Amino acid sequence: MPTTLTSVADKMAAIRDFQEDGGLIGRRAEMHSIQVAIAAKLHILLYGSPGVAKSMTVDGILKHLPGVRQFKTQAYKASPPEQFLGPLSIKGMADDRFERIITNRLADCEVAFVDELSRAPRAVLPAFQGMMVEREFDAGNGIQRVPLMSLIGAVNHLLEDDAELAAFFDRFTLKLVVKPPPSIDQFTTILKGAIGRRSNGEATIPDELIVSAAELMIFQREVEEVNVPEDVLNALGDLWSNLVGVGITPSIRRYVDLTKAMQACAALDGRDEVLLDDVQIAQHSLWTAVSDRDAVYKQVIKFASEWVQDKATLTEAFAETVDRLGQVQTLVASGSKASKQVEIAEKTESIRDHGIAISGSQKTLREQITKLKGDAQGRDVADLDAILVQMDATKEWISTNLLGGLNF
Repeated sequence: MPTTLTSVADKMAAIRDFQEDGGLIGRRAEMHSIQVAIAAKLHILLYGSPGVAKSMTVDGILKHLPGVRQFKTQAYKASPPEQFLGPLSIKGMADDRFERIITNRLADCEVAFVDELSRAPRAVLPAFQGMMVEREFDAGNGIQRVPLMSLIGAVNHLLEDDAELAAFFDRFTLKLVVKPPPSIDQFTTILKGAIGRRSNGEATIPDELIVSAAELMIFQREVEEVNVPEDVLNALGDLWSNLVGVGITPSIRRYVDLTKAMQACAALDGRDEVLLDDVQIAQHSLWTAVSDRDAVYKQVIKFASEWVQDKATLTEAFAETVDRLGQVQTLVASGSKASKQVEIAEKTESIRDHGIAISGSQKTLREQITKLKGDAQGRDVADLDAILVQMDATKEWISTNLLGGLNF
């Protein structure tokens, strides 16, 4: 395996750890997907309600790539074309030439981030398309190649029913739904991080976590050389067939780009060959309407290894306990006594007993997750570690708020 590949892969993993420690709580999947997009020269869309750290996540990753030419802007309904494409040259117009000055605009950058992308005027968005796939743009003096590697968009809503923009949004290989924090513990951790940054300022990026432009270029070439075995391609064929069977038909382009994303997943894991588990990135690629996400996930998870399927099952089970805990915490915050009888998850008992049941469920899950970590065989288990930390906080909250500080 090439030395550069392993070195950059290690850096990328350390960058995710650094940013999570610095305040990007619960955003590992988003950070990893942004890195996948940049490594594979693909485009990615982050979708979520305002204030869930979409922009902060993008900025966190891009800070580690200071040598890459970047373009950042926020779109709004009245955004003029010049905001993205560059102003018309006054000198050119004097000579009856309509040429744009593209310096420091989309056609002049390697990685672009457009916040509130869906608010940009519709007439402007199709102009992006040639830069996104063909990597070409006509500024008025003929079609020229552009250096754009990845366009990152952040949106608060998707224009799912706009047929005119379907081709534009299809060029985003990866689309992630960014959700609010699922628990009080994660919520308060985010607040503590924000207060710390106000007091101490943003953490300085260590030199060893800077990925130079040269390193990134070499890594991208090595991503392209990652082997995609026949069994993985056959699995993609089966996945395509299964999705067609449930009425979901992503473009062929999306599947082609998906293979690039899988190569990047392998490279970011320090491997020079794609595994079946890398197909899991498809859950962030093959849906168009948000309503299709669950159906896509159910088909994609079928192709995962037993370890990944077990991880998914345990993660879903933990999320269910977090949902129940959230209902308990809301009741307590509203002044309800621990002895009050309430119905949660189709079961009526005291708030205290609901808390004890949640803790018991998480105790069982803890044992299963600990065993799963022991069988990881080098896989990234940071998200499992985060679940265990949340379990500790849940146990402490239940003890303090429902059991009078009693250890159990």
